[in-house]
Amino acid sequence: MTTKISCAPWRATRVAGERGSSSVNDILLEASVGNIPVSTEAIASACEDAATDVEEVKFIPDLDFWDPTASRLRKNVTPSFQCLHQIRRDVMDLYAKPIPGVSIVPDDRDITRIYGLLLGPAGTPYEGGFFRYFVKCPPDFPAHPPRVKLLTTDGGRVGFAPNLNEDEMICLSLVGTWPGPVWSPYEHSLRTVLIALKSIMTDDPFNNVPALVRGKEDEAGAYKDYLLHETLRVAVIEEVASALHPDSSYKPEHRKFILVTFLKSYKAHLRTVRLQIRRMVNKGRDPFRGRTTRYDYDFILIRLERLYDAVSELNEKGIFDKKVDLVEYLRVRLHGPPR
Repeated sequence: MTTKISCAPWRATRVAGERGSSSVNDILLEASVGNIPVSTEAIASACEDAATDVEEVKFIPDLDFWDPTASRLRKNVTPSFQCLHQIRRDVMDLYAKPIPGVSIVPDDRDITRIYGLLLGPAGTPYEGGFFRYFVKCPPDFPAHPPRVKLLTTDGGRVGFAPNLNEDEMICLSLVGTWPGPVWSPYEHSLRTVLIALKSIMTDDPFNNVPALVRGKEDEAGAYKDYLLHETLRVAVIEEVASALHPDSSYKPEHRKFILVTFLKSYKAHLRTVRLQIRRMVNKGRDPFRGRTTRYDYDFILIRLERLYDAVSELNEKGIFDKKVDLVEYLRVRLHGPPR
């Protein structure tokens, strides 16, 4: 019998002594102000060390409290002046000192709505994948944390880690969806949330939640194979295909970033696919959700080649270097010029 993984919406944690693990809070604080370079491994290790240093705080169940697109959050509530000021400050900080592999674009009409893109870190099963997420800051931000949602899930079918759910929930203590260090308006910012999100994508995601895998350690390698396949299938192929479609909802900056980055990563993707074909890895399973997937690397190879040809055509015509409306160009190429 398989137990479905999900974050516990009826639990929150308060760091013991209102501070908890100094290593976690110190690392996140230092990262948020840009004082030190912080590795994702350091954050993940510190969070694991803090897991035993928390006390539970009970609160009323709210099954969609985490969802930034929940209907009750779409009510016309005016953000406070402090909310807007802090968001602008955080966004400008991220523009001035970008997190490697992380991009954000605020909504033109509502700065509390932020669209993000995370490039899968090198040396992990997520390498070269494009993971989209959506952030919504509440009207009283930063008193309360932003809500974050993963959009790259193959329509709710794929979870990319024990704490990256197929239902788009991201299990992260800073946003209140996982035990551990809680949000502090005096210490945390959008930067710390995005660094923590990136830290989930490690080279060994099987052990992100050690309590879930005791006695199953021999499945770690197979889980990496599963994530590698699904990253190529969903976070590379499907995302690039969507970026090439004029009717997809990508922000212009992210559309261009995906297509240009795909060109640079193409040869590495080919090497990965050919290696997996030689290994004759034909089938895999998500041990956390019981989902079994048949690997079809021959088809993935064909899709990669076709997408590369399409993106290369745009590059050869100088579309990425010119001040051209990429969406309009793609629309004309797909449907022909307007009559």
